[in-house]
Amino acid sequence: MKRVRDGFVFPPELGKRLKAVRRRAGLTQFGLARAMGRPGQGTRAFLSHLEQGDIRYPSLGVIVDYLRACGASFKDLGDILDKFTGQPAVVEQAHGRALVKMTEQLPAKVARQVVRAEASLARADKKQGKPPPDPAKRLARARRNAAAAFRRQVLEKVLNREVNNAGVKPTMTAVSYLKTHAHKVFRILYRTRRSKPVRREELLQAAEAWMVSMKVLPLSAIQYIAGIAQAVFERLERSGDLDWLPDWTVDDLDTVLLTPQRRRELKEEQRDQFRQSLAEYTKAREALVEQVWQEVLSLLEQVPKARHNLYRAVARELCGIVDRFAPSDPRAQQQAGACISRADYVRLGLDRAIARRVAELVLPRYDELRNSLPAHPSGWFRPRRDGQN
Repeated sequence: MKRVRDGFVFPPELGKRLKAVRRRAGLTQFGLARAMGRPGQGTRAFLSHLEQGDIRYPSLGVIVDYLRACGASFKDLGDILDKFTGQPAVVEQAHGRALVKMTEQLPAKVARQVVRAEASLARADKKQGKPPPDPAKRLARARRNAAAAFRRQVLEKVLNREVNNAGVKPTMTAVSYLKTHAHKVFRILYRTRRSKPVRREELLQAAEAWMVSMKVLPLSAIQYIAGIAQAVFERLERSGDLDWLPDWTVDDLDTVLLTPQRRRELKEEQRDQFRQSLAEYTKAREALVEQVWQEVLSLLEQVPKARHNLYRAVARELCGIVDRFAPSDPRAQQQAGACISRADYVRLGLDRAIARRVAELVLPRYDELRNSLPAHPSGWFRPRRDGQN
């Protein structure tokens, strides 16, 4: 039977306990081998390796004969064995690794939220005595939570900018109520996408009435922040991000589960090969960025050389945007616009008109050149959400 990577492996800790049991019985390894009915140099060598933890999968019969020859029982190993049996099941550990792998596609803050939410749900199920859900259902739940956390972060970023424009003094209480109402409106819009419009309006009116009844915010501020939430919802709906889910499947979970245990997860020569491949990838990418920069220089003939490094930083940032999104993607255009309008760049003397021409050159040109890059050495690279790599 194929051993899974999180299956039990006889550890040195158990080997040391067996050695203590033998010494307590006053037996040498030679004497123990005779007491077990297995005299000979081969058995002595085997026992030595067993006590050092070098025998990873000894048979149960060997352990029984060992303990019986020492006049001991499994109670002498109970505390150590209980520590292992008390660990999460193999499928639980596989699910944890699958969750971490899935959340690598997300911003760090969103990933932490997803992991915490999954741990909280697992504790709640255990406290209520419920059996753990099927791995496929747990993974589907985690993916939904990840997508929801992603949407919340998008909305939160917009709210952080807009709460100051709601026409009320931005006290902690006012900001809290504004954000709470915006998130509530967004949830209503999301959950009623396929409902009748009348139902959606009823829920929105009820949410507004409840907020008015709290007598903390004026109606104008409540309606303003609700409009912001609706605008964010419609933008995500148009871009397709409203239904986005992290790329991960049940087949991937099975792959993680069935990966066999290795004595060394990554041998030194494999690490050296990875480092070399990563260095080659980085060098190839830097060469492409430099090639694009040389083409950009033709646009900077009227720009003092002292400011060339400023435009070089802009060009590098634009290349990074193309690594995540296709140039035609609205998100790429949005991030490129933010890049060439950064206040610190402008303060240092960036000409936005020239920077705009730089962006018009860099985005399509680097997108064309990046197809020649070798595969990323990790075996995967954060994909563009539009499916283009």
